[in-house]
Amino acid sequence: LTSFHYTGTIVDPTNNNTPVPAAALATLTLTLYNAADGAIINSRNLQNVLNANSVTVSAGGVLVWDSVILDAPIVDTTLPYWRREAHIARFDFTYPVGDPVKGGKIEVRIYVRNLKKVP
Repeated sequence: LTSFHYTGTIVDPTNNNTPVPAAALATLTLTLYNAADGAIINSRNLQNVLNANSVTVSAGGVLVWDSVILDAPIVDTTLPYWRREAHIARFDFTYPVGDPVKGGKIEVRIYVRNLKKVP
């Protein structure tokens, strides 16, 4: 088992991709699921991750997710070692600037492989 590190920037696409700082965010959630069947991984279903649960956002809008081992399981244990399994991490965020409230999504595809089966 292993973990991974993800870094991205939350930006306002309606304002020249200006970074959205943590203090401006109203919500930030993470949904992590297996791409093949939609199974939720590690109970991360719209989980609050606004500077919580292994995720931080800086004053410059930089999002950092230091995953834990349970975020990278092999869901389909029948896959041969050369096949990678795709997981999707979706971050949903809102920030109360103007009316209506703005928001967005960041979707990341993560590939995991069963290294126990590597010859």
